[in-house]
Amino acid sequence: LLGLFPNQRGKGIGKQVLSWAETEARREAKNLWVLSSSFNQPAINFYQSLGFCPIASIPGLVTPEFDEILLRKCL
Repeated sequence: LLGLFPNQRGKGIGKQVLSWAETEARREAKNLWVLSSSFNQPAINFYQSLGFCPIASIPGLVTPEFDEILLRKCL
C-alpha cells in the first residue's frame, strides 16, 4: 500500500518508490501491477504518467459505491 500525505505529494517520493519496485520486479516479473480506487483520479493519473495502463475494473471491491481500477505496466 502506497499513500502520501497531501503536503508530501509532488516531491518525487512516489516516483522513487515505484522506480525501486520496477527495478526489483524486472528481476523475475514481466508486469508491474497497481490498484487504485475509481474516486482517486489523481492517483490514476499519476500511475498513467509512469506508463501504467488501466486493464480492468473491479466493482465494489472495497466499498459498494466505487470500483477499483487495476493498472499494469509491461516490463
